[in-house]
Amino acid sequence: MDIRRISVIAGQGRSGRTEPLPRLDLEMGQVLSIVGATGLGKTALINDIALLANRNTPSGRRVLLNDAVPPEAFIDGPACIPIALITQHTTLLSDLPVHRFLTTHACVRGASRPEVVVAETIEFANQLTGEPIILDAAMTELSAARRARSSSPTRW
Repeated sequence: MDIRRISVIAGQGRSGRTEPLPRLDLEMGQVLSIVGATGLGKTALINDIALLANRNTPSGRRVLLNDAVPPEAFIDGPACIPIALITQHTTLLSDLPVHRFLTTHACVRGASRPEVVVAETIEFANQLTGEPIILDAAMTELSAARRARSSSPTRW
């Protein structure tokens, strides 16, 4: 089967209320990041997609392939599901520049002024580290670069 689109049709949250987004369409080749606070249902959404849910999971969602219910062979034989990778690994976030990572985190946490939160966080971190954090550096560069430049152990 040539899959061009995976669609997730809304179900309901734990409270029983219908989800606010009636349909989510994922087109071939897209990379999607699902972010949010703990307990909002990110894992349930990922599991529903992986299971090709058909209103048979706690969320009541339905997953369509090319706007159609997936073939029975996919449902009866999970090894036949033609979805390459669904992961909860967040290593892609560590490749973001520091400012982008902090801004994203502040927005997910509902900060009304994320730029202020980022500035305050950087200011506090610079006090702890004793050297400036480069905002355009990737998150992965922080610890390695600091270890390479510092001959003294980290102070807490």
